[in-house]
Amino acid sequence: MATAARYHLDETNLERQRLLGKVLNPFTRTFLAEAGLSSAARCLDVGCGIGETTRLLASVAPNAECVGLEKDAALLAAARRQSDEPRVCFQEGDATQLPFGDHSFDFVFARYLMMHLPEPGDAIREMLRVVRKGGTVMLIEPDFSFHATHPPSWAYERLPELLRALLPDPFIGRKLDHLLRQAGAGEIHLDAVARIEQGSSDVRRCWRLTVESMGPAMLAKNILTLEELAAVVAELRRVEDDINSVLLCNPNVCAWART
Repeated sequence: MATAARYHLDETNLERQRLLGKVLNPFTRTFLAEAGLSSAARCLDVGCGIGETTRLLASVAPNAECVGLEKDAALLAAARRQSDEPRVCFQEGDATQLPFGDHSFDFVFARYLMMHLPEPGDAIREMLRVVRKGGTVMLIEPDFSFHATHPPSWAYERLPELLRALLPDPFIGRKLDHLLRQAGAGEIHLDAVARIEQGSSDVRRCWRLTVESMGPAMLAKNILTLEELAAVVAELRRVEDDINSVLLCNPNVCAWART
């Protein structure tokens, strides 16, 4: 039996979700085009959050019906409030027990979900179950093994350690090929992208907001004290405000499988 997932980020700050979409959507669009999403008739977005990714799927596949699945009722309500596109709908459900029949979708997608799951293979097998023969399953996940800043920042150097202590697998990006193979997928394609940020602060602001959202969980698990958390956030804010600093970001890995 699968271990129940416990989400470790407080997503009540919707600014972070929107900013994350702004940072991730450009290269996600490229990956979706490479995988041929535009020809899909029915798409499923697993772990859709406030629906940013579901709406992105609908914009890339202009004739497709797009279903967003989310377990968190508050995020699901936010997704519904922000969507008026008739081709987009949202449904409550668990990624490891998808409430759909076999071969229900042409394209099944998840972004930044697997790193939060204790048993990501369970969700991947479910995604493969609900995709039709000839369809596509796509995963986009980070490998948070490094961030580099210049001038150097001790808070960014600590990020991999903090994420490892809190999340089931913050380095899962490198494992997607093997996870898909273990779940029974064939014809797997891999791609990756990293970015460097100079002259703007979207990524750095996103990281500061992310650490703030993880703060209650890190305090509860004694990963940081309140004083240490405040110091990390203050250092991230300092780098965010330094327009002359440069941030070399972690790679994001995309894997998609034809069925």
